[in-house]
Amino acid sequence: FFIKKRMTEASSMEDICAQPTVCEKRCTVSTSPLSHVQIACSHQYCAFPWSKNELCVWNTADRQAQSMILKGHHQPITAVAIKQDGDQWLACSASQDYVITWNLNDCRKAVLQGLLPRGLVIGTLLGDVQHLAFQMNEKLVVACAGTCVFVLNSQKEEILAELAVHQGPVTGAEFWGDRFLVCISEDRTFSVWDYHAGHLVYRSAIISAFPLLKMYIDEENEQLVTGCSDGMLRAFSLVQEHGFRCLCNIDLRKEKLKFYRRFEKTSSSGRSDYDGLSIHLAGSISMACKTGQRDFCLIASMFENQISLLEFDTCALWQLQQLEARSFALEANLSIVSSNPLLPTSPLCSQVSKKIENTKTNVLQTKIKDQSLVFNNKIRSSGYTAAPRMKMFSPKTNFKKSQFSAVRKEVTSEIRKEYPMDSVAPSNFQKQITLSNRPTSVGGIHYSGDGMKLACGLSDKSLLVFNSTLKGEPEVFTGHNGAINGLGWSYNRRWLVSTSDDRTMRIWNAKTAEQALVLGKEMFSRPVRFPQFYYMDTFILLSSGAEIHLMKYHLDDSKDDLKR
Repeated sequence: FFIKKRMTEASSMEDICAQPTVCEKRCTVSTSPLSHVQIACSHQYCAFPWSKNELCVWNTADRQAQSMILKGHHQPITAVAIKQDGDQWLACSASQDYVITWNLNDCRKAVLQGLLPRGLVIGTLLGDVQHLAFQMNEKLVVACAGTCVFVLNSQKEEILAELAVHQGPVTGAEFWGDRFLVCISEDRTFSVWDYHAGHLVYRSAIISAFPLLKMYIDEENEQLVTGCSDGMLRAFSLVQEHGFRCLCNIDLRKEKLKFYRRFEKTSSSGRSDYDGLSIHLAGSISMACKTGQRDFCLIASMFENQISLLEFDTCALWQLQQLEARSFALEANLSIVSSNPLLPTSPLCSQVSKKIENTKTNVLQTKIKDQSLVFNNKIRSSGYTAAPRMKMFSPKTNFKKSQFSAVRKEVTSEIRKEYPMDSVAPSNFQKQITLSNRPTSVGGIHYSGDGMKLACGLSDKSLLVFNSTLKGEPEVFTGHNGAINGLGWSYNRRWLVSTSDDRTMRIWNAKTAEQALVLGKEMFSRPVRFPQFYYMDTFILLSSGAEIHLMKYHLDDSKDDLKR
């Protein structure tokens, strides 16, 4: 009976694996990157920016249907939303100049008649709109622009409400019920509004050290789910009597590892990854889920301009996961982003041209640098009349033995121990140190790659580097004029990069605590955060407001001290 059951499961597995559970229905290349632009997908239509200020609409139900290109914006489109209103389908697109609604049924008829589809302008010069959402029961649209939230009439140009309470850009807003609006922001808080009355119902405290990026409202259970840039999902109760308290926290990294351990097959199982897809690393994503066997997903590439429409056989995926859980042992996996080489146009292929060293000049400089210099007006006699010296040279042999090897051995002996993989996370308190004599917040903390150094950025404008054992006095790096909000170590552990609220980025020599490079306000228009050395120390990656900067650099630490 057991053998027969295993054979039945194996045959079922083969049948399910033979059917494509994920297929790419359509794929195209946009003229502008879409990795951080809100795109929209439903079980009937999907929409995304095509050539910056043009909106492309695909029919997800009919693969052979011609794409619709909707024109009306003069600035790049930054957000798109789709809604079904009875038999009608509505789309909304936003840029810095206009917010436009489109009746897709009328647009389809206009295209078939050879006419130019027209939209309805419902908002003008609202700012940099990053998020759009429809009210399902009413004719309303919410637009998030900067720190403000606008409630618009979807049938005419009218601002019904303008809500502002957040200190940072609002990254998402959704209608809840008949009169409430829930917003999340980069200031790490969320707010609940009664948009009919125009007053604030609730504003949360700071719930994370990282900005809130995405949100979802579970209307059935009256819960808000927020997604943070640190990979955490947090669920909050929207029942006012419950005080909008936090219900649970979910670490997506841990859940991802659990998922792989439960459902990932061994290489002998016959199942392979979906290598036929055009996009290997996703940026912006929009899902369309409905009651049925197949769902759709619109994906924009993270580093390229490609966009794809995928179709999922959710029933087959669920059956496959159940069979995997029963048929295969638990096994961890190795995840690799992509095996494809870099594209010739990839910015990662660029290099900084280094200066060619002149060996003859260097030899001459070395000789001059090793000689003593005299800057006095009077020069003493060379000593022709003095008596000859009997002892010309006496080497110094009473050097004190350096304690570096002992310290190194002590540090290494305390750190280079393997932590058991089957043990729980460390929870015992080991040591506590005081960073400052007055209350000072820590804006960033980062271990070096070998675990031997620990860097801490403080709000008192200083950067401290400790030994990982936290023994002895730390090295102090000073130079910023604002609180340090981020830092990072280079791969070779020779350099430190830090950013501050003074809108500067500084690179430090980790050994000498000297500044090697300073980029100031003339390069960054908004506060800079999250600095890191990227791609084996080839680039500096950081964020400035809503922008991501990838900068190539070259640090020359071999300058002559006399010329510096």
